Amino acid sequence: MHIDLRRLCNWAGVRFIEDKVVGIDREMQRLTLQARGQLEYDLLSLDIGSTPDSSLPGQEAYAETVKPIDRFYPHFLSMIERCRGSDSPLSIAVVGGGAGGVEVILALAHRLRGERIEARLHLMVRDQGLLVDYPPAVIAAAEMALAAADITLHSHFDVAEVKETALIPREGEQLAVDEIFFCTHAKAAGWVSDTGLDVDKGGFVRVNRHLQSLTDANIFAAGDIAAMVDTPRPKAGVFAVRQGPVLFENLRRRLMEQPLKSFRPQTIS
Repeated sequence: MHIDLRRLCNWAGVRFIEDKVVGIDREMQRLTLQARGQLEYDLLSLDIGSTPDSSLPGQEAYAETVKPIDRFYPHFLSMIERCRGSDSPLSIAVVGGGAGGVEVILALAHRLRGERIEARLHLMVRDQGLLVDYPPAVIAAAEMALAAADITLHSHFDVAEVKETALIPREGEQLAVDEIFFCTHAKAAGWVSDTGLDVDKGGFVRVNRHLQSLTDANIFAAGDIAAMVDTPRPKAGVFAVRQGPVLFENLRRRLMEQPLKSFRPQTIS
């Protein structure tokens, strides 16, 4: 899904600035923009998501990350075309045992099955870490779904290097592959850690139950960039989308010096 943000902002009476933030001066309450200099703020909400971690040798050259989605989708379509034109089933691997990795590999299986395209699908998981933040019943349901879709689950496959036609683990035998997608833990934008905000080990902004920075009461964060201290949850859109109304309400209340509203994420069951 693509949204024309400029038109949406014009309709809503919001100033649209297409630029990249590279820093925050919290004392002066100013954003530093890459092309347009500085922009003052009274309240700031960080909703910048996360950045793929492509630090493994060969990953940038031979694999595709699921995020950002605008780069992933064209590659996904070209993979479908490659599958159609192949004389033998291609071997397709998704690296990552979180909710995103499971969702992506099942979606691939569904799409290929719907088009009657044969392929060998693999899900690569470090240690036994399939859905480590989820209850046993959810893990069991995911394992059944993977088996029903004829997807091979590779536990204890810690990828050390990516080759053009293979995944190399730290221990054990390599896996020959034709297409590789990474859906692993991402990291925060590097400049966030330079702001002096309280961040976790991944560089994500630690927020209280009001989605408010633990360091600066005038800065809020939501979505992947936020690390909820009181109610930790996996970085998944099902939690992020419910933060929106609370974030909006708390920005309004902060401006009016009213008590803030608590965000209560849904439980995982």
